[in-house]
Amino acid sequence: MKHQISTIPAKTALIDNIASFHKDKIGRELAHANEVLICTAFLKSSGLKHIRTSLNRALKRGARITFIAGTDFYLTEPQALWDIFHLLSENKKQNKLYICNQARSTFHPKVYFWRSSGTATVLVGSANLTDGGLRANHELSILSIDSSASTLARQVRGYFSKLLKQTKRIKEAQWLTLSKYEQEYKVYRQRMATAEAVAKKEVETLSPLDQELLVKYLTKYRSDKAQTNEWRRKKANYNRARVLISNLARRQIRSSQGFLKLYEPLVGSRNESSLWHSGGLFRHKSMIASNYSKFLVMLRDILRSLNMDTILLIEKAVKKAQPIDGLGLNVITEILNTMKPKKYAVLNKNSISSLKLLGFSASIPRNKLMFSPDKYVQFNETTKEIARDCKFDDLSQVDHFLNFIYWHYVKKDSGS
Repeated sequence: MKHQISTIPAKTALIDNIASFHKDKIGRELAHANEVLICTAFLKSSGLKHIRTSLNRALKRGARITFIAGTDFYLTEPQALWDIFHLLSENKKQNKLYICNQARSTFHPKVYFWRSSGTATVLVGSANLTDGGLRANHELSILSIDSSASTLARQVRGYFSKLLKQTKRIKEAQWLTLSKYEQEYKVYRQRMATAEAVAKKEVETLSPLDQELLVKYLTKYRSDKAQTNEWRRKKANYNRARVLISNLARRQIRSSQGFLKLYEPLVGSRNESSLWHSGGLFRHKSMIASNYSKFLVMLRDILRSLNMDTILLIEKAVKKAQPIDGLGLNVITEILNTMKPKKYAVLNKNSISSLKLLGFSASIPRNKLMFSPDKYVQFNETTKEIARDCKFDDLSQVDHFLNFIYWHYVKKDSGS
């Protein structure tokens, strides 16, 4: 049957992996394309299998194909890269595979473009070229079908041209570069598998939280009007802190005084309250200010890495924090919680002490930077469980609740 895509009028639609699958739309129509442009942050064999047959058919018809794949966080699989590399190798002059090397910023686009019979189709959204992206995950993309001479078609081609001019980062795949990436990938995945196994084993040994005690404290917390009002103030403070952190990362700061002007409202002083909830952070602000340039490097790196695997993010942040006197995981996790309150919890003495009272089997060492990344993941997952059980807004409210437990029960029971 003759393919009829060229007769389809210009239109747009949503592809969501619920009513319609990315794999069906892309896989079905690539076979008839004369030109294919694909740019994906992450590429896996599980996604490639959905479109490989169509790519083969397009190649046999003489289609011109350009692939760009990212390698950030070593999520792209070497085997998938090799498969595309060999698939396109019959006509290297016309068909190209490029890889985007890792850098300080994450390569994160997902663009699928194909042209046939005067019609151009563009699909842009959240779906990577993985089975999750094309079929299993909750994803959302916009599909546009229009003339191959349309403005959007020209813009997509222009976007690819701009990317390929970034020769310091995006390079054509060669045997040596793919081999090197494959070796790096193996080392990285082995290390991650080891870390995940250790974390899983430790999580399994954790004592379950005392649900009866949790409900008791929650009932007291919910009925305390002063706590309700204080939570509202805290929420407003963290909204202000989010703006301050963004400004701190964006500004060109040239002195410790200039740094303190933005940093001090976050940690407060002996006489002034702070936007952050952790107490005592003001004591180290001068030491941190004396190393403000290193702090800003760490901060900017954290903000670029918020979607990274939690263990890796904490490892990176701690490594950059080591040379900064006075800086601990309490500040690092305050930053994380401020920017992503549903994903990251604040870790400090109060929260750990309250969790221990509830049955959590971890303690903070004297040097808070020695609290290992996998321990933080355990702590973080526990706070997420509390958030779900207590129906809290986010992990900031868990921190507020744990502070309530600390001051009303931990300190009271300790007699101090």
